[in-house]
Amino acid sequence: MKNEKILKDIYDENRAINRNLQRLTSIGLIAVLSNTIKEAKEKGDNTIVRLGRTALFALALAQFLLLISDVSTLQRKRNEEQVDENEE
Repeated sequence: MKNEKILKDIYDENRAINRNLQRLTSIGLIAVLSNTIKEAKEKGDNTIVRLGRTALFALALAQFLLLISDVSTLQRKRNEEQVDENEE
């Protein structure tokens, strides 16, 4: 039982690290896309502007899904802790 808890803790920490890396990557992509959209507006290239806005929307959607996943994970952990306390 103790080994399972250790493995679960390692899994949870790895998952948190991966999510943080995804967020950092998204921040970098937002900066790159913002600069690209700005340059495209200056040049008058509406296709690139639309494509950049679509990509920014996709990034926002991905971040929203990560947030939902984080909230559900937090709720699951709280429920597991309550079950553990009730079993003791």
